[in-house]
Amino acid sequence: MAFVEPFGGKYHVSVHEHRTVTDWAIEIRYLLDVMFPDSKKIILIMDNLNIHKAESLYKAFSPAWVFSGIGKGKGYNIYSSE
Repeated sequence: MAFVEPFGGKYHVSVHEHRTVTDWAIEIRYLLDVMFPDSKKIILIMDNLNIHKAESLYKAFSPAWVFSGIGKGKGYNIYSSE
């Protein structure tokens, strides 16, 4: 998985043996909590892989964490290539 912010010069690349719902959710949490902890809004532009859904976060984390604005009150938008 890779996260790239071209204008800010930030990027993150990770390799997993499989592409699971939990793997994706953990990477999203890393994006929110480590890469952009002070951001008020994050817009994700992704392909249409079946695990790239907000529901995946509910499978990996408590509903309280997800419902709280995906941790720390951030806005969350997903744009798919569909």
